[in-house]
Amino acid sequence: SAVIISQPEGSGDSTIGITTQLADGLSGVYDAQFYATVSGEYVFEFSANSSLNGVATVALVGEFSTTVSPASPVAATSSAHTQALTAAVAGEQNAFTVALADIFGNDISTVSAGVDINIAVQKVVASGGASTTQVQGVETGCIFVSPLFQCYVKASLSGQYLASVALATTNDTVALPESPYTIDVFPSAMDASTTTAVGTGMSNAVAGETSTFKVTSRDIYGNNLLSGGNAADIVLAISGPTPVNTTASVSDNMDGSYNVSYMVTRALSLRPYELSLEVLGRKNAGVPAIQVRPN
Repeated sequence: SAVIISQPEGSGDSTIGITTQLADGLSGVYDAQFYATVSGEYVFEFSANSSLNGVATVALVGEFSTTVSPASPVAATSSAHTQALTAAVAGEQNAFTVALADIFGNDISTVSAGVDINIAVQKVVASGGASTTQVQGVETGCIFVSPLFQCYVKASLSGQYLASVALATTNDTVALPESPYTIDVFPSAMDASTTTAVGTGMSNAVAGETSTFKVTSRDIYGNNLLSGGNAADIVLAISGPTPVNTTASVSDNMDGSYNVSYMVTRALSLRPYELSLEVLGRKNAGVPAIQVRPN
């Protein structure tokens, strides 16, 4: 006879039974059949039962142990931990992990050759009230570092993306239960090389009237910033025949754009006003002299 005397927690459906190896049952060799759905270590106790002159005796044969390994991974019980993907930043690797499990929900800490995680990313594009998706140049990667797949998505364009995460084996590729995952990619920090200034006030003014132009802040990838906070990084200076106060010339629209205003008073001067605009300490090249008309 055989009994299980130690088993992993939650393995109540495990069974063990003894069957004779030969049909006549006289060989003295027996087979033990064991079934379990929970991985881990099991300990069995085997006993020999006999009867002599009507007296039953039980002799302990010994204890034996075995380790049950998880079955092959399946997508249905595997999961991606994607909290880091919900709010990503353009140009940064946004990491997440994938935990593999077998059909019975046992965690898998080693993988065989041919097992991998595939990631396919598409950008959501709004058009005429409807949304479509298109493939973008998004960098992805996965590497197995026991007990998890360490993965990342890196997108340079801001916007909303759908990331399909699938378990790939030698036989099939199946998406994880909650795939695809929504990723909102936000612009990174303001960059001087992509930030632009446009408006009539860049080159034309009327004496005694407020002239304006607009600065649109962008990150290094050309994404328009969606919030303000960089007014102090935009500096206007004007030189010319009369002093121009530009101390409070930049106003923050709190949407990534800034209105820049100034007032000059001398028109048609032999010495024109010259505008200098700095963004993050970098001068905006190619700014012409201001043409001032009389009021």
